Amino acid sequence: MSDSQGSTANSSFFDGQISATSPTYFDLVQLTAALKAATDALSGAITPLETVLASGPLRPLGFAGVGEKSYDITVSEDLALTMAPSSVKSILRMNVTLRNPLGFHVSLPENVRYASRQAPLVSNVAGALSFFQFLSLGDGITVLCL
Repeated sequence: MSDSQGSTANSSFFDGQISATSPTYFDLVQLTAALKAATDALSGAITPLETVLASGPLRPLGFAGVGEKSYDITVSEDLALTMAPSSVKSILRMNVTLRNPLGFHVSLPENVRYASRQAPLVSNVAGALSFFQFLSLGDGITVLCL
């Protein structure tokens, strides 16, 4: 099949399916309203991010009421992270990014279930970037996923 034959075949495929008239003002208003409704519906799916520029010595972490929450923490001194168990009866996720520009010691929450039965060590090398993902199982138990 040559290009000219393909063009003819495609043209006949679209005959009657594409309107030659431009959308009316009413069509545009309906489309705009539909896009706004879709955007509003998706806005709840955006992950809230809490940015902490100076950690302090103790930093409590908490799950969002629904879905997922993220923390981006710049470690400014030796830091102990704490976490209260979620009381929400659904699965929740929390992402924690630790930026350690000067190499301070960081300890993870003690009340989390870890695969090795103890919290992994967080790098205290200057410039280290660490990422952890916690999961609340909806029954007061929190586990480390990553």
